[in-house]
Amino acid sequence: MTTQSDIGLVRAAADDLRARVAESVRAIDSGATSTTDLLRELGERHLLDLGVDTVGDPHEAASQIDGSSELIALLAEECMSSAFSLWAHRMVLDYFARGNRTALNSETWTLLRRGERIGSTAMASGMKALAGIEPLGITGHVEGDELVIDGQIRWASNLVDGAVVVIPVVLDDERRIITWFRVGAPGVTVNYVDGLLALNATASASVRLEGARIPLDAVLSWDFTATARAFRPTFLTLQSAFCIGIARRALTESEALVTRAGNEGLQQRYLDARSALDEVADRWTRLGSDLSASPLVEFVRLRLDASLIAGEATRLEAALAGGRGYVASSGTARRFREAAFLPVQSPSEGQLRWELTSLAS
Repeated sequence: MTTQSDIGLVRAAADDLRARVAESVRAIDSGATSTTDLLRELGERHLLDLGVDTVGDPHEAASQIDGSSELIALLAEECMSSAFSLWAHRMVLDYFARGNRTALNSETWTLLRRGERIGSTAMASGMKALAGIEPLGITGHVEGDELVIDGQIRWASNLVDGAVVVIPVVLDDERRIITWFRVGAPGVTVNYVDGLLALNATASASVRLEGARIPLDAVLSWDFTATARAFRPTFLTLQSAFCIGIARRALTESEALVTRAGNEGLQQRYLDARSALDEVADRWTRLGSDLSASPLVEFVRLRLDASLIAGEATRLEAALAGGRGYVASSGTARRFREAAFLPVQSPSEGQLRWELTSLAS
């Protein structure tokens, strides 16, 4: 499909999707309903895999992500937890699109595209290793036609039963690869996290891998560095999408509140936030329209600026809403809590600022 037809599909479904997510957002926020239910519905609507067929050379950034990017932003306007789950799944589709086309990988990719399997990206360690911050946290070695892997995943989401979890692994011969395993497989222990400020419905957890065995046919790339450099612009642009989506909604709500008596002193802050969001959104659209045209530093800066405006927009909405926004079940409070996740999500604000300094030197 062309980019325009992808965006057209998203726009055609926008009102229905907003209503669908708005109807379930309280259950999602409380953790009573899983965000992965929506992924299966998006698969049925053929909205889950927008643009994945445009991935060509696995070591080149070029692909069309406009439709997926806009869909993630749209969902984030109603529920960032849902948008976050979609981002995680969509990245797994990107990894498979770039991956070795073994029979096992091709069959799994088809199920992921339909939403019949849920995807989880566990690339935080990989992104830090790529930036030179720390080594990969999962090790492995080849035994016959299998990989045997050990290590710890500190945090991943969409970890429902049977989920496909994509990971970077460093082998005993120092090769760094990308492969995957399924939740529930022998040697895989998932320690779910609850009591989060937000995103409780995203099936987030840490994972312990102890002698887990993976078929060699599950290796997606034998060259982690080249592949990760290629998908990183997509990774950062799609993350920026849910930042922009939640900021859009917060400022839409703020627009109706800023003219109320008593809020006059916040009008300039609102105008500044609106101007900042417009600038970041324009950059997001421009960078996302041609992923290979700009250097990495521009995508890193986009991701940082998008998370910063999301935080500012939700704080402003809370200030304008007053006591009503302090009710835990309100949309204002939910967006405030969801945006509080952005500075710590990998790549964290600290990592992004470190990378900007490193890339500029």
